[in-house]
Amino acid sequence: MTILLLAILAPYFTLVLLLWWFWINPKQTTQTPEGLPFISVIIVVRNEEENIGSLLHDLDNQSFPLSKVEVIVIDDDSTDNTREIVESTKKRVSYKLQVASRIEKGDSPKKAGITQAAKIAAGDLLVMTDGDCRVGREWLSAISEAFQDPNCKVVFGPVTYQESSSFFGKIQDIELAALIGTGAGTLRLGIPSMCNGANISIDRRVFHAVGEYSGLEKVISGDDELLMHRVYRSDPASVKFLKDRRSLVTTPAHLKLSDLVNQRNRWASKWAAYELVSTKLLALFIFTVHLTSLTFIGFTAAGIYSIAYFLWVMAIKMVVEYMLVRSVMSFNRQRISIPAFMVLQLAYSLYVVIIALTSRGGKFSWKGRVYRQ
Repeated sequence: MTILLLAILAPYFTLVLLLWWFWINPKQTTQTPEGLPFISVIIVVRNEEENIGSLLHDLDNQSFPLSKVEVIVIDDDSTDNTREIVESTKKRVSYKLQVASRIEKGDSPKKAGITQAAKIAAGDLLVMTDGDCRVGREWLSAISEAFQDPNCKVVFGPVTYQESSSFFGKIQDIELAALIGTGAGTLRLGIPSMCNGANISIDRRVFHAVGEYSGLEKVISGDDELLMHRVYRSDPASVKFLKDRRSLVTTPAHLKLSDLVNQRNRWASKWAAYELVSTKLLALFIFTVHLTSLTFIGFTAAGIYSIAYFLWVMAIKMVVEYMLVRSVMSFNRQRISIPAFMVLQLAYSLYVVIIALTSRGGKFSWKGRVYRQ
């Protein structure tokens, strides 16, 4: 039993150390400036009247030349004043702003909205974010510079939660930092796993060349990861993580645990649609690690393992995970909360296993709609 435990956890510890190493030693890329691209920012929104105005203002303050920027907002049947706010903003911004109602069909409104926007986009680059996000002044400049690498066709960047003083918010900061670090590191390993739809960009020609979201219309989530995986499968060298503070996107943290679990169920529902076998195997391995951790706790409570052995193994786990999370949060200019980190150490494996088991065939809500995967 001890050998089996170590056979699962030892590779996991090695993996996390590799992710940490890749994070603190980002890969350098070649840049060949060939003029500025025209950028189409795509935002699919539903009921974002409280947030969309701030994002549109952020885009109007970009250092990137606004004459080379258009923003396309696809309104997904909002029942509030989102559409009216976007319309009224047209006269106050220096970039071309257009808004249209979603007409593309499909079980995934966001994929349909992005596809619709891409058909009318004039940009060389399609830059996607969400209506509740905030971006810095250098966001588009950083993305544009990343695409100066002639091999680059997809760029996904860092995302963090907006500053929160609540303990629950600090827990979410740690989890998201771990996810961002994992996405960046596994790409370097040649096993692309995670990215975030709040900060992903793609060459418009490549988006159409890979078939857009053809065959993925019934997968509710995955407008980000599934697209990134599809491009990686056709050209691994063309996908890049952008570790640049200027490219950092912030989004609001969840106020309730039920909202967080609902979002994670939505995210997890796309795992079965992964088109890369290596990524599926990685997801299965991570699930096995968390299931093993729970079993380890149970066996220790039953006296099969000694308390000393349990504490020794858990200490290694905490150290390697702390190294990764602290590095990512330092990049985000955040401080890691030790109490929140310890709570996650105690509860996260149970949380992951429950999400993994309930996401298949379960249901979740998004923007007032209920979906069943």
